[in-house]
Amino acid sequence: MSLARIAAATGGRITGADPATPVGGIAFDPGEVRVGDLFISLREEGRDGHGSLLCALEAGAAAVLTAHPVGAPAIVVGDPLLALGSWARAHVEELPDLDVIAITGSSGRTATRDLLSRVLESIGPTVATRGRCDDETGLPLTALEADAGTRYLVAGMSARGPGHITYLTQVTPPTAGVVLDVGTAREGGSGGPDPIAKAAVELVEALPSARDGGVAVLNADDPGAAALADRTTARVVTFGTARGADVRAVDVAPDERGRASFTLRTRAGDSAVCLQAAGGHQVVNALAAAAAAGAVGMDVLQVGEMLSTAVGEGE
Repeated sequence: MSLARIAAATGGRITGADPATPVGGIAFDPGEVRVGDLFISLREEGRDGHGSLLCALEAGAAAVLTAHPVGAPAIVVGDPLLALGSWARAHVEELPDLDVIAITGSSGRTATRDLLSRVLESIGPTVATRGRCDDETGLPLTALEADAGTRYLVAGMSARGPGHITYLTQVTPPTAGVVLDVGTAREGGSGGPDPIAKAAVELVEALPSARDGGVAVLNADDPGAAALADRTTARVVTFGTARGADVRAVDVAPDERGRASFTLRTRAGDSAVCLQAAGGHQVVNALAAAAAAGAVGMDVLQVGEMLSTAVGEGE
């Protein structure tokens, strides 16, 4: 991508550089800059990242994304972090065949993301957030990895406070949203809902309507998550062990290593599943992944087959 296209996406101004200059990658640490990268200068933990600009340019950066003119090749923006989000949003909008599936919750987010991404890879090129890169820095970077051939973006979304999930859904607007669980604690005795509950509400309210293809995938075993059905206009699909769940596990049996086998029961039929990861909690993660995969049209037999071979980094 050229500096000109990045500047257009971020609302930035090019200084000291040819707008046609191509950018090979992105770096935040001057020690990790490769020749041709765009170095993004972020304020973090009270430190001004602009002190690293010279080091980045000396390492071969094509230009820097910065809040202030620096007398060197640069794209000058109001806020580099917000500019990164705008760039990612513009990039995603150029990929009309891309479906974004967002996942939030206080536990199981990483494992569910890993399982879902491996299931979806069997039907189309998939990009997913890695490790803990599910915030306002990591998610845009992941989105920028998608290209014209990418079919699915599996986006873990974490929240540190009110409005955070709303912002992330603006960076990568989701087609489907998975809510694994909702906290029940109260903030400082104030009687208000906890941050996880607020984040979950923000996710389901950001989904398209059912008419426009939006799907909310909710944990039927978690009362707070199940109640979110009333907060969205998207189609609702539930998962869990509850008898009324749309996607559930029956005849669950662990082997000698604690790996669960069960029958995946859905409205579209059943499939046998033998999980590779140990722990009863993995059943719920697998059900969430199965419900999300089914919501975007995947066949239940293929879902069961892929869940039985998937091994992720999260637990």
